[in-house]
Amino acid sequence: MDRNKKNRPGVDDRKPMARVVRIPLFRRKIVETLNLAAMEVLLAGARKLSEGQLAQPRNGPLRYDGSTMLTIDLRQAEPFVRNPLDAATAIELAHRCISEPALLSALKQIAQTEAERLAGRRLSSVEIEIKTHAQKEQILIDLDVEATVASRLHATSPRRRR
Repeated sequence: MDRNKKNRPGVDDRKPMARVVRIPLFRRKIVETLNLAAMEVLLAGARKLSEGQLAQPRNGPLRYDGSTMLTIDLRQAEPFVRNPLDAATAIELAHRCISEPALLSALKQIAQTEAERLAGRRLSSVEIEIKTHAQKEQILIDLDVEATVASRLHATSPRRRR
């Protein structure tokens, strides 16, 4: 039998399979996430349109209802970003707006800041619904806000006269 192996080319020069003695506890996984600096560039160039109003229900606290619409034109980021800024990228970013924790947090912060600016008061129990879609090289983001009014935004303590 050994003669058979020697007569077949390549049989003897193959390395034996490695024996696994220990296995790794963690598997490595490559995950692609949005670059935070790129996110800041995109959000800084976004056009913003906000509207909202206060409403006093019969039996409840003062409420705020409103929305902020962001339009991000990818072409404005071209000097800063090396990726292609086309319709496919816009679609990918529109999906990531609701899946990337850092971007989701930034969008919620923008919505709450705009809502408090329009209400002129601090808000509590803030609920924000985010809807996104892409249109050519643009990302359109709707941030709908419902909240309870907590207090005045810029409350000042009364001054005492001496």
